Amino acid sequence: MQVDHHDLHHEFPEFNDAIDALKAGNAHFATLFASYHRLTGKVEDLEEHDMPVADFTIEDMKKQRVKLKDELYHMLLAFRAGQQAATLASMIATKRCRLPLSRRHRACSNTGLSRSKTRSVK
Repeated sequence: MQVDHHDLHHEFPEFNDAIDALKAGNAHFATLFASYHRLTGKVEDLEEHDMPVADFTIEDMKKQRVKLKDELYHMLLAFRAGQQAATLASMIATKRCRLPLSRRHRACSNTGLSRSKTRSVK
């Protein structure tokens, strides 16, 4: 029987670096990843070898796998968002990223300062 493999690296290839980083640095992620991997292996073995098992049993296993995959995916998204925020903060801190001139003037006008006053204020 042809079995689709649901390895997390194949499911989310764009997150390979994040998966490796979280497995090494986040115990909760590592535990969930191991559970997902173990459950996926059981489901694939049952399907591949046509082992006799009740339909509701394999469906329950697949539902558990989807829950784990969903939680892992949200952790990957949060990790990626944290990386992007850290990169932006680093760029701002090193002054490689500046607000466009129009946004700087808008920011000053929100504080009640006029353009002429903003030039003299240091």
